[in-house]
Amino acid sequence: MSVDRTCEECGTPFVAKTKRGRFCGAACRVRANRRPTKTGRAVTAAAQSGERPAPRVGAADGGLEAQIRSSLESAGAMQTVAGTAALLLARQIGSGQDSGSAVATMTRELSRLMGEARAEAAPKQRDGADDVMARVAAKIQELVR
Repeated sequence: MSVDRTCEECGTPFVAKTKRGRFCGAACRVRANRRPTKTGRAVTAAAQSGERPAPRVGAADGGLEAQIRSSLESAGAMQTVAGTAALLLARQIGSGQDSGSAVATMTRELSRLMGEARAEAAPKQRDGADDVMARVAAKIQELVR
């Protein structure tokens, strides 16, 4: 059962998972519960005014996700495990539901995943050592027979 609600802390509309949902996410719930109140429930000025907060940069159009997708496509890394994980992480970062420290951690992880995806997609270049190892393996196979 999902219910359309407005966050009591920041005033952002959200879909509550239960009819008792009051906050759009953990950050707003914690912020509201840490605020001292005199008469029970605290309602912020943002929630009282009815104004909607300004949209986050890149959240509406999927800016980060679109950039990651195009970068992965140009590198040929869309079908890699790391590429798929990077897309999911970019979507989560762009959702705007996480705190600043969580976004910082996810951004570091996204950077690592992008490097890993590019490495998985890059063609393996053979060098002289690979040729030597192939010849040694062939000689060993001849001796074993």
